[in-house]
Formats: sequence, structure tokens, C-alpha cells
Amino acid sequence: MTIKNLQGVHSYGALAPLFSVTPAALKAQLYSAKGYSSFNIPKKSGGFRLIHAPTKIRKQLQRALLPVLNEAYKAPSFVHGFVDKRSVRSNAQPHVQARTVVNVDLADFFQSISFKRIRGVFLAPPFRFDWTISNILAQICCYGGALPAGGVTSPTLSNMICARMDKKLVRLSRRLGGEYSRYADDLTFSFRRPLAQLSSIVAVDASGNYLPGAALLEIFNAEGFSLNPVKFRVATGAARKLVTGVVVNHRTNVPRKWLRALESKIYAITRFGVGAIAAQEFPDVAPESARYRLLRQLHGRISYLRMIRGAGDWVASDLAYRFNKAHGENQLRVPCTELISNPQRVPRGVWVLGCSASTMHFFDPQNQGTAFVTSSGLLVTAAHVLLLDSGDVAGYIYIINERAKKLRRCELLAIDVEADVAILKASEHNLEVERSRFSLGNDPQSQDSVVAVGYSDYGSGDTATMLQASVQKVFKFNSIKKAQVGAFISGGMSGGPVVDSACRVRGLVHKGVSSAAGVSEIICVEAIIRVAVSNSLSL
Repeated sequence: MTIKNLQGVHSYGALAPLFSVTPAALKAQLYSAKGYSSFNIPKKSGGFRLIHAPTKIRKQLQRALLPVLNEAYKAPSFVHGFVDKRSVRSNAQPHVQARTVVNVDLADFFQSISFKRIRGVFLAPPFRFDWTISNILAQICCYGGALPAGGVTSPTLSNMICARMDKKLVRLSRRLGGEYSRYADDLTFSFRRPLAQLSSIVAVDASGNYLPGAALLEIFNAEGFSLNPVKFRVATGAARKLVTGVVVNHRTNVPRKWLRALESKIYAITRFGVGAIAAQEFPDVAPESARYRLLRQLHGRISYLRMIRGAGDWVASDLAYRFNKAHGENQLRVPCTELISNPQRVPRGVWVLGCSASTMHFFDPQNQGTAFVTSSGLLVTAAHVLLLDSGDVAGYIYIINERAKKLRRCELLAIDVEADVAILKASEHNLEVERSRFSLGNDPQSQDSVVAVGYSDYGSGDTATMLQASVQKVFKFNSIKKAQVGAFISGGMSGGPVVDSACRVRGLVHKGVSSAAGVSEIICVEAIIRVAVSNSLSL
């Protein structure tokens, strides 16, 4: 069904086949009292929201009409609600680090969009449908004389109704040098200038209370909307600034209280087991159902955290790693390849390794490489990093990173120069308590996608580098299984882990390159395991 199809239709008889129903069935559905089922859902702010969800046939009609609406409405950049590939994060992003943030909530959003207004949408450009057809389409989309909150077509129609208002508000905001965005009924303005210069947006009464400015009220009244006065909020200076539940003071983030609650729950399932916590959370639910419900809940919250803070965030990736390890069910794993590196977050489980012929009091090694922590708390690195110019193994080996800036000496437990694998133990630091450690996977195969991690030419404060690559070739050299990867890996990353999307080690960085023409190589995990087993070590 397209706009052009509908422009040539003028009756029930001609319209019904476009919806794959008979004219009688279409008419019966529109005048039936059973077109919707109603129920309440709890609001985050307290109370309940009444939802009118279309029943099967009404939903079928609305779904058939949806492509026509999407053909007509293309969301502008400042509209984020009900728009593909946009979210509360994209809605919050324009307001990050703003000096002043103003939150506005439209009262009774869907209920304030009447049947008459919806019919008007179908009568106006770009549709210009026949009056009878516009009336029928509005009946398909409305319930009780208004747009229902649970309707399939309600999100797009609400955005279309708001289009003129959005244009007025974005013009008002830009005149003041600000940003405007809307997510459904949540509107946000942000500015770099002081509040005193924003009187058309925010007024201040004699008691110092913030009120909607005259220009703002004029636009809402003209467009048939009213504000929810309880949810009109203004945040300035260092005060916490929220946009659709997302903190925007420095970056897109979640509220601290929300994050602490999630961290506490992940710790609990790690410490006491998923079953025990599920029974506590859902005491009236069968054990297996309770377990699944808890895992789904945590999966959703960690996924939300990753979305808000951004893929690659260490906090989200660390929680994802611990969550995956606690339950072990593949279908509920949260991707955590991003666990490795992020310039805004201190890494865990990956260390800079430096060695010397004599004691080091500060980080000034003769050789530098990378090491990673295994599940048992031991360290793995490339053997060649430990070899001095004389060919001897360095007598003094240390680890350091931007999170733990004190040098920690390591004890060499095993080394195989031919395999280029060395296993160490941090004698002054118990790495078994590291929250982020790496388990070993299988050898990589040609065309596998992997991530190489390491510290390239480490300087104080530097973070680990993460390079995504494809395995180009797997081969054996002197019985050692190696692989060539398509990434420009530098020498300082030698010994770093090469992981897959489940954060399992598939090998370690063996050979970097000095130019783009070179070929980077890794030692496959098979060699790491063989060195550990031959020295009776558990990784």
C-alpha cells in the first residue's frame, strides 16, 4: 500500500482490498467495541500509564497502514522517539556539557491528539486523501476519540502531529544559541549561556521558582498541547542534568544510584549464585522461571548501560564479562569485546610489561611489551620481550598500567623462546582478585574476526590500544602454529592477548610491523596451553 494507491480510493469497497479484508469486515471492525484491550503499566516516576493495545484484526489494519505513514514522515535530526536507529542516548547527546538544561513534559500526550487532528493529517499534504477515506483511516488509528498509547500507528502519527510544533521550538532554541530535541512527550532544551538570557524559555517568579517562558507557552497553546507543570525542570551549573533519564553533565551516563544497584546485583550473583538471588528476587516464581527472569532483567540492564555509555566502555564491559561468567548461557551473553580498551576508562586485565638487567625504581625498561591476566591469576606474555640484547633472560621483570602506577615485580615461571611464550606470576600483587581476566579459547581459523590488545610505546597515562583484525592465514613454522592478521600492530603490543567476541584468548601478539607493508603475526593459543601443561601450570 502506498500514498498513490490511497489517493485514488473513495469508498469502503475500494479501500478494503488494500487491507486484505472484505468491506463488511472493515466496517464491522471500525464500529466494534472489541478493537482494543486496555491495561495499566507502572511509570518510572510512580503511578500507572493506561495502555490501549489493538486486538489482532485492528493491529493487522494498522500494520498495513504503517508503511504509508513512514513514506510520508521523515524524522528531522532533533526527533528521537519512535525513530529507527535513534534512542534515549542519541536524544541526550546534543545536550552533553551544556550550561543550562530545561526539561519539558507534555501532559496527556496521546490523549491530547484527537480523532479530528488525525483525520486532518490524512486530508492534508502529502496525503490529500478523500474525506471519506481520511475518516476511515482515522478510525483505524484512533480509540475513544483520540490516539491510543498502544497503537501501532500512534508513534509515527504523534511525530507527524508534532512536526509543526517541533519546527517552531527548534527555531526558538536556535535563536538563543541552544539545542532542542524531543523523545515522544519529553522535550529538552540546552544552552551554553546563563539562565538570565533565556526568559522566553524559562521565567522565574518572585519566590525563585522556575516557570515556562511566555514564548514556550504560546507555541504549546497554538499547537494544542499543554505542559505538565510537575515535570518542568531546569538544571544549571554543576547540578545533575538529566535528559530522558540520561545524565549529560560530562558525557552520556546513567545515574550513579542506578549503576550502584546494578553493580551490587552482579556482585551478588557472582558471590552467591544466580539461583539464590533469583529466589530472593522472585520468591513466588518457580526456580527455573525465576532464574531466567533475573538473567533477562540483568541482560537488559547491562545492554542499556552499554548503549548509554557507548560500546567500548570499561564499566559496562566489565559488568558484561562478570555477568557472562556467572551464568554461562550462550543465548544470554552480553557482548564484551569492548572490555579491552577505551581512552576514557582505565583498563583491567592487561598490563604493560617492562624488563631490565637491574632493578627499576621507575618505569624505564630496556624492553617493553604487554602481558595479560589469565583466569588463574597468572600472566602470559611473549618470550622475546624478556630477552635482553645479550640473549639472556632479564633478571628484573615488572608490570604497570595507568590504573596501578606502582611497579610490581614478577617471577618467571616458564619460558619457551621457540614458541615465544612466557608465563609469570606477580609476586607483589595478587592478580587472582582482578575482576577482568581472560579465559583461553581455541586456535583461530582463517577469516575469523579478532581483536589484538596491547600497549604501544607506553608513556605514563597511556591506555591500551585495541585493533580489530581479520585472520588472513594460519600456518606452522618449526611446529609452532601461527597466524597472520590484517592489522598494523606495533612492537610494544608484543605479548598482548588476541581475543574473539566472547573475550576468549585465541592467541598472543608475536610480531608487530614497522610499516603498513609488513605483516603482523600472532602465536596461536595452542602454544600457550602447551607451555603451561609442560610446566604443570594452570591458566
